[in-house]
Parts: sequence; C-alpha cells; structure tokens
Amino acid sequence: MSQNRALFDIKPVDDSGSLDVERISAVQPVVNLAVARRRAATRRPAPRTQTKRTALSPKLELPPDPMNNRGVREEFESALNENTDLHLELAKFGVAHRLARLPDGQVGKPRYKPILKTHNLKPITRDRQGDSSEYEAILAEIHRSRSAAARAPEVSAMVALAKPVPSRGEQPAVQSGSFVAAPTRTSLISKRRPKTKSRWLSRRTLVISAIAIIVLAALIFSGWGLKRYIASQGESAIMELQNAKADLEKMDFESASEDFIKAYQNFAKAGDGLDFMGATISGLIASLPGGSSVKSVQNLVQIGKLLADSGAAMTEAAKVLANAGQLSVPGSAGEATIPSVMMKLHRALAISAQDIDDIKALLADTDAGIIPSDKKEAFQQLSALVPTIEEVVGQGADYAKFFADATGQPGTQRYLILFENSSELRPTGGFPGSYGVVTFKDGKLEDFFVGDVYDLDGQIKEPIVPPGPLRHITPDWGMRDANWFADFPTSARVIKDFYKMESGQPVQGVMTVNPSLVTDILKIIGPVAMPQYNLTLDADNFVPTIQNQVEYIADRTQPKQVLKDFAPVLLEKLRGADSNQWLAIFNSVIANMNKNAVLMYFDDLSLETFADDQGFAGQVWQGDGDYVMPVISNIKGSKGDAVTDTSFSLETKFEGSDAVHTLTITRTHNGGQNKYAFYNKRNPAYVRVLVPSGTELISIEGNDEPNFQPLLNYAKAGFANNDTLLKWETSAVKDTSSGVTTYKESGRAEFGFWLITDAGKTKTVTLKYRVPNVAKGGDYNLYFQKQPGLIVKNASIKVGDPDASVGAGYSFSGPLEKDLPIKIQLP
Repeated sequence: MSQNRALFDIKPVDDSGSLDVERISAVQPVVNLAVARRRAATRRPAPRTQTKRTALSPKLELPPDPMNNRGVREEFESALNENTDLHLELAKFGVAHRLARLPDGQVGKPRYKPILKTHNLKPITRDRQGDSSEYEAILAEIHRSRSAAARAPEVSAMVALAKPVPSRGEQPAVQSGSFVAAPTRTSLISKRRPKTKSRWLSRRTLVISAIAIIVLAALIFSGWGLKRYIASQGESAIMELQNAKADLEKMDFESASEDFIKAYQNFAKAGDGLDFMGATISGLIASLPGGSSVKSVQNLVQIGKLLADSGAAMTEAAKVLANAGQLSVPGSAGEATIPSVMMKLHRALAISAQDIDDIKALLADTDAGIIPSDKKEAFQQLSALVPTIEEVVGQGADYAKFFADATGQPGTQRYLILFENSSELRPTGGFPGSYGVVTFKDGKLEDFFVGDVYDLDGQIKEPIVPPGPLRHITPDWGMRDANWFADFPTSARVIKDFYKMESGQPVQGVMTVNPSLVTDILKIIGPVAMPQYNLTLDADNFVPTIQNQVEYIADRTQPKQVLKDFAPVLLEKLRGADSNQWLAIFNSVIANMNKNAVLMYFDDLSLETFADDQGFAGQVWQGDGDYVMPVISNIKGSKGDAVTDTSFSLETKFEGSDAVHTLTITRTHNGGQNKYAFYNKRNPAYVRVLVPSGTELISIEGNDEPNFQPLLNYAKAGFANNDTLLKWETSAVKDTSSGVTTYKESGRAEFGFWLITDAGKTKTVTLKYRVPNVAKGGDYNLYFQKQPGLIVKNASIKVGDPDASVGAGYSFSGPLEKDLPIKIQLP
C-alpha cells in the first residue's frame, strides 16, 4: 500500500467497494498536495508542492496592535459586531450611495491568512456585481503596522500547504512574490460551500470593513479632538513664520532658519494623530467622501517637512556668507571667489524658494474647514505670509546670481562708481565729487581705487560745451556734471565716454552710490576710526563730517584725501564682519537698490536687463498712459539740499479724454543758523518736469527768472560739442513770457525753470498743464516717478473725484519713497 498521505474529499474504498480502513487510519494532520498521476480526464490536478512536513497553522509574527487604547478597541469591536442598518450608518457619513453596489442583508466577519502567489492556477472570475478592489486594499492596509510595513511575516516554506485550491465564486489574491492579507475561507476539506453563502459573507465583510474605516476616521477627527489639536499647533507654527518673515526682510537667514525649524516642529505635531494609520491607508481614506480632513492634515504635515527643508537651506545660506569678509580684501589669497560664494548662496535660497512655493500649493489644497472658527484667522495669516516670504527669498536668490554674473566674467571686469552726494542734488541722485574704480579678475576683487573727480576732469585736452543751465558756473563739461540726464542709461553712457577720454581706460559698467548706503553699512559694522584725522566716523556723523573735512579743513590741493584714506579702512572693517553682519549688508545693498540709492548700468545685455526688470537701472519710465517726474538740479547751492524739505501736490481733473493737472512744488530751506556754513547758503535749483510728449503748458506761477550769463562765448571759444547734449539743447524752445524752456528727453516733453530758495525761506511753484487723450477707454493710468536721491517728506495726489463712487478717483498723502503707479476706472 502506498505510504503517501493525502487529504480526501470522499471516503476511500478498496477494490471490493468496502471502506478501506487502513488508508483512512494513515491520514495525518499534515497535508501533502504532491501532484498525483491523473486518474481521470475530468479531475483537476493539484499543484505540485514540497513534501516537507510542517504544522498546518504556522504561527505568524504579527506587528503590534496599533489600537493599544483599550477603550477605543472595545468601542471599535462593538461597532464591528453589532447588527447594523447599513443605509442608516452610511448615510451618516455621506456614502449611502455605495449600497447600490452591494447586496442587501449580509452579515459576517472575514478571516484573513497569508496567500502566496501561484503561477499554476488560473483565476476564476467572480460572478458578483461591483468591484471591491478599493475596499480590499483598505482591509489589507489595516493590518500593516507603520513599523512593519516594509517587512513580510516570517513564515516557513510549507505555508504553501495551507493554500486552498480556488473554487467557483472565489479568486485567489495574487501579488508578485509576497504575502498579502485578503478575505478567504480556510478548510481542511476542499468541499464546496453554497455559492450564495460565499457571496453573502464576502459582501458583508466588505461593507462592514468600509464602515469600520469611516467610523475610525470619525473617531480620530471628532471623538479625539484632533482638529483642535492641529489648529493649536498650526497657530504656533504661524507665529514662527511671522518671525521668519521679519528675519528674511533683514536677510537674517540664520534666525529665519531657526524660525522655519520651529514652525516645522509645530506642524509635525499636528500629524502625530495620523501616524498609526500609515501613509497608504490615510491616503485611501482621504480619497473617500468626507476624507478631506485627513488630506488636509497630511498637507499640514507635509508643509512642516518643507519648512524644515527650507530652514536647512537658510542655514546653508548663512554658512556661505560666514567667510565673505575675506573676499572684500583686494588680492586676497584662497580659492574662494565672489561668484562661487554668490552661486552657493543662490542655490541655497533657490531651494528654499521652491520649498515655499510647494507650501503655497499645499495651503491652497488644504480645507480650512478643519480649523476651528477661533483659529481661522491664524490660518489665513499663514496663507497670507507665505507669498511674501516666497517673494523675499526668491528676490535674494535672484540678486545672488546677479552679483555672481557681474563679478564672474572671465578676464578683467572694471566698473566705475560715482559717489553721488544727495546734499547737492543732480538728476541721477547727486553731485559726484568723488569716484571709485573696482576691478575684478576671474571672479576675485583685484583692486579698489578712490579718487577726486576734479583730478580726472583736469586731463581733458579738448574742452566740451556744458549744458546751458551750468554755463554761468563752469566753463566746460566734465565727468563731474555728466549725470545731467534724468534717464540714467543715457547719463551713464556719457560718463563712460568722459572716463575713457580722461583716464584712457574703458569700463564695463557705471554705478552710482548715495551716502545712505555707507551710513547703513556703518550702522551694521559700527564706527570707523581715522586717527590721522582725529576722526571717528559713524552712521550719524559720516555725511556732515566728511563734507566739513573736504570743504574747510583738508589740504586744498588734495581736498578728497580723507575719502581716499577712508576706503581701505572701511574694507578692513568689512573683512572682520561676521555672517550675520554680512547678511545685513547684503540686505542693505538690495534695499538701497530698490529705492534707487544705487543705480547700475552695464554693457552686458543680460545684466542690464536684470537691472531694468528690478528697477535699479534708473531709466525714464516708458509705459503707456499719463506720466510725471519732477527733477531738481542744485546749481551752485552748496550742500543745501540736505536741509531743504521738498513736497509735491498734484490734482488731476478730466475734461473729455484730456487730463488737466495742477502740480505744486514747495521747498522749505531750513538752513541759515546751522553750524556748518555749507547748509546756510542760497539754494538755486533748475527744475525739469517730465511729462508725456504733446503736453500743453497752460500756466506757471512762482518760478524765478534770474539773469545768469555764460562764462564764455562758446561760439568763439572753439569748444567741442557732445552729441547727446547737443540733441537735448537743440530741442529747447524757450517761452520768454513765462521763463519756461521746453525740451525733449527720452521720448518725453520737459518743462525747465528756476526755483531759488533762500535759507530760512519757503518757495512754491505751481504749474497747470493739459495731457491730451489719456483719459479714454474706461481706464486711466498715471505713473509718478521719483527722482533718485530726492527725499519727499510729503506728497498729496488726488485724481478725479476720490469722494465719488468706487473707481471714480484716487487719493494719496504721505512720504513718496519710490515710484507710484496709479490706476483708476473712469465713470
């Protein structure tokens, strides 16, 4: 008799038809499903298996029960086992429509066991209605612990013996090379059960499991108060983001990094309540009706992770600038270059900016409904903060790359810097009594030289005719007065020509620097001692002290020597600056560029385009619509603009499609009794008001008409003419009755007149003019451009009727710190 032990689904008999007791007694509680020879063509072959003996029910090493709260588990078990009206229960969660896919009246609970992939068995299609794959995935995931999700249960190879042959109405769960948990029946006897019962049990299993998931989600978000917990942690995170915004505005990346990390920690706490479910199951719940709370919390957790990553990038940015001081010393040794440092800074900030952009997208996809009403304001603040932070960080990244490109060209790059003194106003910011030349070679600072502009101007061999308003104070034109044009690119090209003519060297760009940048830097790094002059220069005394030294104390043969000596001392002080100070300096430079205290012009088109896009190229605005720009030039008024207050008032009315403006310029000279004599002198100013081409001057009141005479007869002197200046001069049309000269510059009309203010006095000039065809088509646009270097403490602008219906007027009152674009909808 064969020693093979087998499992029978019928009683064995011998050749005589009697029960074969010996074969029956040989059956053991071990299954051997080795393939036997086919005895009948209609019999299904059993799959070939191993012959190793093992227990039928191997002990599986299961992960710990995540629902370790006894009360919650008991409530959960009760919910699973009670008789339930499915329509009523599912209606509570808004998913009753899913019953349309399920048979009625099914009750039961599933059993689960490991099923190994089988290649020999062909799945038999279910004869059921609907697809339960979504719920099967949920059921499978419930039994995966987050700590054990990546490992399969340790089961001996003979677990395969426990695998049943599928019968009709069943489909084996097949998954490549791994165990999965799926509902199925386990039996020692391969006896078929009624088809209807199998379908009834499985359907009930799926429905109850779906209810369990929804009830579980409801317990988490309602019964456990997770919503309020998330909101409280989110509010703390928002406070940290507000701190980060303030730090970023100061370019304090190190502090901003700490704020981001604290915000992350608070957001991360909000997600702890979801951790036990695992990423996959919470994702599945989020896709179900009513699952938006889960998705929103997942978003908040992800926001926290992005904040941490952004904070790490900020830390890297701070480290990059930690050694920036070494780069400020001309000819310094070492492999680091300015472009390499700036590109590292750019990359760090770009990573942070991308993280913040992702955060903005997650916030837009987060349901504010999960936030309690008393916390909604904090959530809204978060949504409002992120775009601002993104803008600040993105701007820092862009500027870092710009500085890398400006200093990192192969070979030698030489830039001319004009130190313009806004105490003596000129069209692009101030009179440039001193200049500097900064030289970069292969990305390293090679030289920084400071000189007196009059030293260069003395090298001109062929004198050039100066602008008309200057001819009574200077016989010729030089680089000192070459910033005559309101359009900085135009002035910069003239300045370049003068510098090459006077020095013999070309430059690749021109920059202007207002003293406000130097005073801002001194606020950061502290005072600079100059013992040879018995001076200590700080942010408060820098401008008047240097001016006093140059005007009255210095050797008259070298009046600007104090500035030449100040430059290397300042660079040495910068060398010792720490990372936080360099971050503040970086921010200060950008801030001064944004308010036109620093202007730049480049031969390189990409650099000039960036300057134009960011607004520090200083060009006359060329957009459509109405336009006005008052420009003041101090002509032999010493340093009086430092103590002269300037205010503007503009009232605009509409007559048909024309705009009729009344512009009032008021200047109050507060000098006269100052200890510095250069603040007590008369302040003659030549004012030009740029307006759209075709503008008609209706009237002017209060302007001066002095009888200034040129120092030379230029027709007989044989001086050369500058082509750019000659074009401006030949466009001039003077109205002798009003004392106004009309020019053309940069596509604009320009009204020029004198406004002379004595010390201790106030002077006002009022112009009335008409701009045709700018108030039509429903919208009206006016661009008020501010002159660089000019401080406007008060500006009053009224367009149309500000008190009328919405969109019919515009009103502004306050300091004018930058250009002001105005747009209104006409009635």
